[in-house]
Amino acid sequence: MNCCFSASAGLAGISSSLEAAVSEADGIFRKRASSTKIAVLKRQISDLKTRRDEIDIQASAYKALTTSLQQATAAYDEAMRETGAARARHDEITRILRAHPLAADYRRIQAELQEYRDLPRPPAEWWRALPGLMDEDTRLQTRMAGLEQRAARTQDELDGLVVDQRVLDLAERFDQLSEAAARYTTAQEDLPKRRASLAEWSRKVELILATLGQVGDVDPKTLLVAAPTIGALRDLIADKSGIDVARQSTEKEVDLVREAIEKERIAQKSLDNQHAVIDAGKVAQLQATLARLRESDVAAEIRLAKRDLPERQRAFDDAMNHLHPLAGDGQHLQRIAPPRADR
Repeated sequence: MNCCFSASAGLAGISSSLEAAVSEADGIFRKRASSTKIAVLKRQISDLKTRRDEIDIQASAYKALTTSLQQATAAYDEAMRETGAARARHDEITRILRAHPLAADYRRIQAELQEYRDLPRPPAEWWRALPGLMDEDTRLQTRMAGLEQRAARTQDELDGLVVDQRVLDLAERFDQLSEAAARYTTAQEDLPKRRASLAEWSRKVELILATLGQVGDVDPKTLLVAAPTIGALRDLIADKSGIDVARQSTEKEVDLVREAIEKERIAQKSLDNQHAVIDAGKVAQLQATLARLRESDVAAEIRLAKRDLPERQRAFDDAMNHLHPLAGDGQHLQRIAPPRADR
């Protein structure tokens, strides 16, 4: 019984497989069918064959056209070469025809030149300079003609002039009048500048007079100082400058010494208050300052200046007397700015 059931099940499976195989075979090929795979592939093959035939036909036509183009290009190039040769030949014939009427003149000129064949030949550079010389000759001739015409017109004008002797006699005065007019114009333009300069110098003179204590209508010439007095004043001013420099230097030294003494006094007082040991550095500094003062000649310079002071004071007083009517002392005179040499 089991064997019968197994055989029945196997036959059913085989039948299903056969039906599937038949269906697949019908899908691949079936007689007079147009939807099978083989029918579709046949149609594609037919279409491809048709396209290949069309491409073959187009390739043949392209090859024929390419060959025709090459032949036409070669023919065009040949025609252009022939045209160029014909044009060159035409130009040559045209030149010959144009020169033919001049051949007789050329032969005649050659025959005339044969008569001068024994003459020396000019340098080769003359041929290059000849065109420029011809142009220059033409320009000079034109200029000469113009100058001759101008000279003729001028001569006619001179011949037509009427001489006025009275005006000729006044020619020199006319020249002087022109010169005077030019000077007047120049002076008129320069007059404002001169006036401004005069006003400026007048202010400077008034300022100098005020500095000298002379206010009012004073003639500056009366205030001129004699040359010897100016020399003495300059010497006194120079000496005073030297004395001032020495005095200032001495005052600086004295101030330094006073400061050092004051510092040492303060330091000594501080040390005395604190009962401390004296700083050896400060002591050395003070000793160096005192030694520098002893070695310097400040005291001698002060003594010499004091000794010469009365004599210089008398010389200064004499010089001040020569400056009458100028009033004031040495400090007042020192504040006055001396005029420049050109003043």
